[in-house]
Amino acid sequence: MATEFISNSWLMPTNANAEANRVSNYSLDFDGSSQYILIDPILKNLPSDNFTISAWVKINTLPTGTAEKVLFQELTSSSRYVRLCIKGNQNGFVLRYGDGSNLQINGATTITTGVWYNIMLVYSTTGIKLYLNGSEDASASYTSLSRSAFQYAAIGCYYYAGSALNFWDGMITQFSIFDYALSSSQVTQLYGTGSTIGNPMAITNGRKPVAYYPLGNAAFNGEFLTPNGAEQDYVFDFTSSIINPSVTL
Repeated sequence: MATEFISNSWLMPTNANAEANRVSNYSLDFDGSSQYILIDPILKNLPSDNFTISAWVKINTLPTGTAEKVLFQELTSSSRYVRLCIKGNQNGFVLRYGDGSNLQINGATTITTGVWYNIMLVYSTTGIKLYLNGSEDASASYTSLSRSAFQYAAIGCYYYAGSALNFWDGMITQFSIFDYALSSSQVTQLYGTGSTIGNPMAITNGRKPVAYYPLGNAAFNGEFLTPNGAEQDYVFDFTSSIINPSVTL
């Protein structure tokens, strides 16, 4: 299935600037108590030591103590996992990962509620890096993750074997996954200019993402549509009819 090219202007409100209301009207708002998205099949096929995950996020309430609010989680029953989250006892984003042991990278930038951030996880054979708003925020030496055993992956919570917890409380949009490590120049391009955000589908000197979740209104006819308008004009209307896949419609 091909992913439709989406231009930068499609993603942005009129006269958007810097971090103010960057994509607030065009993002999914996770309620912090029950909402998440499973994305298992895509993650299972990523390389073991080269991939990139990027998203624009805003958190409404910070966790307390050692509690976590999870932006992204991938794991298996064998203690192999990648978890990008905010922890109550840390100031910034935290990457927790391991292959039989628990390791943690703590971001240096203090996170504020109600502010949009671009967060990127870049995993390569030379190390693991966290980027925040286009700049490196934390890093660690390389650790293999033996990805073939991974079973579960989710956006917006910690998910394992049918159970979900540690829900993200806030907005997430422009979630993209690349099957290679983005270079520093590509990270800068994907972050954008400060007045417009980068488009994952237009990345240069590299392949397009293997998965791209705008997580906002998907129907487009030259301008943003209200949700009701999108639903009315751009969805299937199922009745009591049966569609036979062997019949050409």
